[in-house]
Amino acid sequence: MKKVLQKDLDFKKWIESEKANRDLCSTYDFCKDCDKNINNPCEIAYAQFKKKNRKKVLSFEEKLNLAKDETKEKFESLIDEIKDLEIKTRICKKHVTLRYKKVLLGVITLTKNSLKIHLNADFNKYEDIPHLDYSNKKTYVLYPFTIKLTTKKAVKSSLKILKEIK
Repeated sequence: MKKVLQKDLDFKKWIESEKANRDLCSTYDFCKDCDKNINNPCEIAYAQFKKKNRKKVLSFEEKLNLAKDETKEKFESLIDEIKDLEIKTRICKKHVTLRYKKVLLGVITLTKNSLKIHLNADFNKYEDIPHLDYSNKKTYVLYPFTIKLTTKKAVKSSLKILKEIK
């Protein structure tokens, strides 16, 4: 695979150099890490560049700390009400798991300021509740019934479903 990437980069440089009527080697962002004395210098420089410039994935707690106060309050009140239902919560790296008697009921996720609850619920039974279908997403296969927790009504609906599925 390494030789394929090197060939692809060489071909791209060659085509773009032809268009520019000059040699574009050492002009790309990843070229500053290039060492022409080794085999496959472009491929190695490109890999190092990609590794340095990869975005850091934030944990759930880090996202929550960066969230708006309104989102934090909504999350805290939701967790309190879930605990009143005797459902155990656990903050993991990516989400908060919801379990009742060791059975996974769903998860709570946070993206920027969008709080969502993903449940293992029957779509036909809860047609009247606004929801999203995440069954085509690999991560949410076990709990595809997704509710965006943007309003108090959405929070109440999710609590209603949790009461019924536990």
